[in-house]
Parts: sequence; structure tokens; C-alpha cells
Amino acid sequence: FVFDLLVQTYSKLRMYEKAFDVCSYLDEHGYSLSLATFNNLIHFTHKSSHGSGFIWKVYEHLILKGINPNEVTVRIMIDALCKAGELQMFIDVIDRIHGKRCFPSVIVNTKLVYWIISEGRIQEGITSLKAMLLKKMIPDTISYSMVIYAKLKSREIESAREIYEEMLRRGFDPNAFVYTCFIE
Repeated sequence: FVFDLLVQTYSKLRMYEKAFDVCSYLDEHGYSLSLATFNNLIHFTHKSSHGSGFIWKVYEHLILKGINPNEVTVRIMIDALCKAGELQMFIDVIDRIHGKRCFPSVIVNTKLVYWIISEGRIQEGITSLKAMLLKKMIPDTISYSMVIYAKLKSREIESAREIYEEMLRRGFDPNAFVYTCFIE
């Protein structure tokens, strides 16, 4: 409880980096913070002009620590996508992959994986994707497409082709996102 209050106080005082450092330090030493504390940090980070990359870093940490985001978390992250002007882009990405609209949480989780992979942190992106798959936070079609995107981003074309073939063997339809990734 005291550690939660500490992180929440740092968040309210706009000391986001310090709050996140405390989160990381506590996790390394076996202490878990509550979802409310993470929501608090995400909320105050979003309200500031601290940069959109930091809010995704906090959300990534939340996912990797096995904490399930709730409606409040997803709402804040959707607001962050709107503020960054990226919401429509990720709705379009999901439409190209999945062929139909998904829940807001799927949009947020897809954005997180895409963001990690786009930064060149391929292995971290795959790890986050696996954590989401275990909790059924992202559909299989999107996960296959993100793995193919990661492989192509790291220039592993043959590996991406093998995953694509596996995707087809398992009965998933090819999609425009994957085709575009291969073309690029």
C-alpha cells in the first residue's frame, strides 16, 4: 500500500520517470503494484505532454508483469491513441488483418506490439505478444500477422514465409496487412 501511494504521489507530482523507476525497482525485488497505481501513472502521463512513447512503455511494463488491464486502462490508452492521431490508423490495420472490428482492448494491444516491433525491439515485441496470447488478449489472426511483421522487420524473409504458410495451413485467411508487409 505504501509503495502504491509513493508511485501515485510521484505521478501526481508529474515525476513520471521517477514513478516508473520505482515501479521497475519494486518489480525486480518482488513487489507488485496495483492496477489502480498503474492506471494512475498512465492517466497522469497521458494528461501531460510527456510524450506518447512513455505511456506505451508503462503499458508494456503492465502487460509483461502479467497484470490484466481493465476498462479504465483501455479507455486511457484509446484516448492516448486519439491524442496522437493514431486511432484510425490502427482501426484500419486491424480491419486489414482481421476483416472486422474488434474490441478497444485489441486495438490497444495491437498498437503496443506494433510500436515495440517498429522500434526494432523484435524480441520484446514477440514476448509481449506471447503474454497477450496466453491471456487471450489478442486474436490469433492478429498475432500471426504481427509475428510475420516482426520477422520481416528483422529481415528474416524465409522465416516470415514459413510462418505465413503455417498460418494458411491452420485455416487462417491471408490478409492485406501481411501482403503489404511482404511487398515492403
